This record gives sequence, C-alpha cells and structure tokens, in this order.
Amino acid sequence: MCVQYDSLETTSNVITGIFAMATKTGEAPAITSEQATKFGNYLLTNTYTVDVARLAYVLAAATALDRNQYVVPCSLLLTSSGYVSRANPDIQVRLATILGSPPPTEFTVTVMTVTHQEGDETLPKKKLKSKNGLYSYNLFQDVSSPGVYTLTFSTESVGGSPVVKLTETPLQVTVSFEVTIGSAELSLSDREHGTTAKKISLEYPNSSKETLEADQHSKVVMKFTLIDKETKKSALVHQAFVRLTRGQHEIFFVATANKKTLQYTFELDMVTAAEDFGSLSGSYAMSLIVGDFALENPFSWDIGSVSLLFAGSTTDTGDEDYTYRAKPEIQHMFRLEEKLPPKVISSTFTVLVLSPLALLLVLWVGIGFNVSGLGTGGLWAVMFHISLGGIFVVYYLFWLKLNMFDTMKLLALLSVPTFLAGNRMLKRIASSNQSAS
Repeated sequence: MCVQYDSLETTSNVITGIFAMATKTGEAPAITSEQATKFGNYLLTNTYTVDVARLAYVLAAATALDRNQYVVPCSLLLTSSGYVSRANPDIQVRLATILGSPPPTEFTVTVMTVTHQEGDETLPKKKLKSKNGLYSYNLFQDVSSPGVYTLTFSTESVGGSPVVKLTETPLQVTVSFEVTIGSAELSLSDREHGTTAKKISLEYPNSSKETLEADQHSKVVMKFTLIDKETKKSALVHQAFVRLTRGQHEIFFVATANKKTLQYTFELDMVTAAEDFGSLSGSYAMSLIVGDFALENPFSWDIGSVSLLFAGSTTDTGDEDYTYRAKPEIQHMFRLEEKLPPKVISSTFTVLVLSPLALLLVLWVGIGFNVSGLGTGGLWAVMFHISLGGIFVVYYLFWLKLNMFDTMKLLALLSVPTFLAGNRMLKRIASSNQSAS
C-alpha cells in the first residue's frame, strides 16, 4: 500500500476514533474548530477517486464530522446562477455540511462587503433573510454599474451550535445589463486641418442611406455613446469594434472610449490605413460590433457604406473581390526583327566582294594559265582539286544555311582525301622535277 493511502487511512481512523470516543464517554473531544475545518478540507480533496477502499475511508471520516454534536464544519454555497440581471436580480446561498446536509441549527447570514472588480464601488453590510434554508439577496437593486462583484459573508448561529463559524467567505457574481445606442454620427473631416466636410446623423438600428466618399486628404470619423436600456445612463463595454467589409476582405478597428465623457470614437486616416486595406479602393460596408462578458444583448449594427479612394490604389473598382478576379492581360513584346537594307545595297556589296575573284580570273587570262603541271600530278591532282573545291562549297553552304556542327562534320570528311591527295600530288611533282634535272 502506498504512502498516500496510508495517510488517508490514518486520518480517517483518527477522526472516527476521536468522535467515537467522545460519543462513548459523553465528553467533548479535544479538537478545535480550526482543526475540524482542516480535516474537512483534506477529505474534500480526496473525493475524486475510483478506489473502493479509499472512498470508504473518506465516507467514514466525513460521516463522523457531519453527524456529531460537538463540531460540524460547514461551507457557504452559491445555489443560484453566478449572473444576475434585471430579470433575475437575486442571488441565493445556503449553508451545508461536508455531506451537503443543512446545518443542525439556525443561522444568520450577513453580507459583509460587496466590491466591484474595478474597485470603484463598495456597499455596506446587509443581513439576509432565510427561506427554506436559502438566503436571498437582491444584488441588482443595490449596485449602480455592471461588472464582476466580490461578496464576502459572515455567519452566526442562533443560540449554541456545534457548527464551525464561517467568516468573510468570498463569492464572485457578475451583474449583467442591456445596452443600446444613445447617439451616433458619422463624419468626413480634413486630415490636416480637422475641419468637418460632411456629417451624417445615425439612428440605431437603421442603416444610413447616405454614402461618405473619402480620399487620401480626409479622415472618416465615427462617434457614438452606449446607454443602459432601463436607466438611460451612459455605459462602457469591453469590446467595441468597427468592421469594414468588401467581398472577402474584412478589416477591424477598435473604437476607443473616453472614460470622462463616456463617448466612443473611431477614426480612419486614409493615408496611414492604406496598408491595412492593401490600397484597394471601392465601396465598403460598415458595421459596429458591441460585446461584453456582462452584456445580455451583444449586437452588430449595419451602419451603411463608405467609399474609400486610396492614393496609388489598384485598378479594381468593381464590387467583386479583387483577389479572385482575372488579372489584366500581360502584353508581352517580343523583339522586333531588324530592318534589312535594300536589295540594291546588298547586291552591290556582293559584287564588290566577288570583284577580286573576277579580277584574278581576268589577270590569269591575260598572263596565261600554267596548267602544264596538272598532268604531272596525275589522278592525285584531280582528286586534290575536287576535294579542295568541295571544301569551298561547304563554306558557301555554311554561309547560307548550315550550322557550325554540320559544317565541322563535312569538313572532317573532306579533309582526309584532300590531305592524302595533296600529299601524293606534291610527291609526284617533286619526283618528276628531279627526273627532268
């Protein structure tokens, strides 16, 4: 058996033994109220178990603390909802023993303090009346503002009682409320001079039919107040947002509250806010969202529409979301063909290039061809000149249509017979000259 089980078993045996001895002898046990409370808290921390033996020890000790005539630890429980409103203004509490039974004697319960979470409101003491073991307190009629309140209680028995007294037991309760729009206006002002160019009065819950048109030189300003539906007093909430929507785009801005005037203000600077909107101009639906953890009627108000024109905005001005629209067609400009010179110039250039060859032929005719050695070379001379002529033809084709790789292949094929035929031809000419000498 583990140490935790041993400690629970030992504690249970001590508690049951103390009260069994007191019952047998008829004398009050040597246990103080503080010790009884600590025993009760220890047992409550061990109630969540799936072990049968462990549960038996807890029940035995709790029964001993609950059903004795000397000292009975009790706690104050909140039996009603932790939220109060105008429709449900009361909170209810009751005293219960460790097993949930009512205390054996009657008690008086007093509300010692009621303190707002913000620390700005504290109510005096108030004694509560009991009905069927429940103590009710109309908290809503005593507080002046909504929010979270901390209540402390004190109990006192009527006559002698074995119940352990509880002092300043704290409970937290939320006071809820309903609000509506008190006053609201939408205006367009100059961002540099602050002068108002246009103002629209708004009436909740209707939407405005007028549309503000703002550009990079202006600001959109909205001012509004919230009031309690019943008391008509100005109120503040934890969350007040202005939402601007266009297609799939949603941009939220926080409306700031002035705690002195209790007025909310929202400003949209068309220059600084351009990045939030992606400089996407067009018509935006405007709405106000109000919420609070203590608010019974959170709401969203469709105010109307505003037309925003940002500096350097995109070309999209339709109602469809620009993200999912077809982008403008990209016109790719290919490189234009270079302008060729006139045919007269190219023909003249060709004639000038070939004129040296024509001059060479003319001079050869003038001085006479010496082809006497052609026969000396024999067949090798014919093969050499044919191969050499083929090389010139390949060069000519390369100039017209062949690429470099095809030209290299043809030259490699022609170079072998040209080299062999030229070598043989030169040898025969040399041997012929030696024989003649």
